[in-house]
Amino acid sequence: MDEIIETFSLLEIAAFLETLGNKHLHGRPVTLEIDCPVDIGVMRAQRHWVEQILVDLLSNANKFTERGVIQLRIRRTRSHTGEEVITFAMTDTGCGIPAEWMDWIFKPFEIRKIYKDRNGIGLATVKNLCELVGGKINVTSQVGKGSTFTATLPAEVACQVPPSLGSL
Repeated sequence: MDEIIETFSLLEIAAFLETLGNKHLHGRPVTLEIDCPVDIGVMRAQRHWVEQILVDLLSNANKFTERGVIQLRIRRTRSHTGEEVITFAMTDTGCGIPAEWMDWIFKPFEIRKIYKDRNGIGLATVKNLCELVGGKINVTSQVGKGSTFTATLPAEVACQVPPSLGSL
């Protein structure tokens, strides 16, 4: 299936994540907060891929947050090169990530060495999708305090990803 570039509302993306997140968090002592300015506007990209990035980040935060808050903060800014970008920062009050794990958390299946009940492809997928659209993913974390994963994506993807890459 080819992923086409389309123009879509970032408020719609925020609402989609809020609905999905509240379904998954129902009955748990975890609150989902969405922080998205009403005038954030639109993005031009592969919508399905942007949604997949955010769903995987939300799923990851949900798995490692037993109680507290998960927050998605969406902002339109400029990169150091002047390009208009959208930042999606997913912050949780979960267990945090030890510094020695940072080198491999985005590698597929590595998390299974620690957590046997995890498949280990979510963050690898996030990293690959971010890079495919010309973006990046960063993480900051403190053990016992939580983590923030920030996906920075171009507000307008420059070109169609070659169909030979297929659907991720």
